[in-house]
Amino acid sequence: MEMTVRLRLRMTKPQQIQAEDRDRQQSAWIANEAQRWREAEDADLGGRVSGPEDWRAARDEMGQEHKVVVPPYEGD
Repeated sequence: MEMTVRLRLRMTKPQQIQAEDRDRQQSAWIANEAQRWREAEDADLGGRVSGPEDWRAARDEMGQEHKVVVPPYEGD
C-alpha cells in the first residue's frame, strides 16, 4: 500500500482522479458477489487445450462447456 501511495502522489491531478474512480469501480465490483457469479456464468471460457483429458478434468480445467458454476452455500 505504501508504494501505491507514493506512486499516486507523483500522478497529475487528472491521473489521481482516474485512479480513484477505478478504485471505486473495483470496490463496487468486489462487493457485488451476485454480479460476479452472473459474469462467471456468462463468460465463454475455453478450457486448457494441452494435457491429457483426465489431468485437465482433475484440475477443473475443461472449460465452460464441461462445467456448471455453483454459487457458494449461503446458509439458512
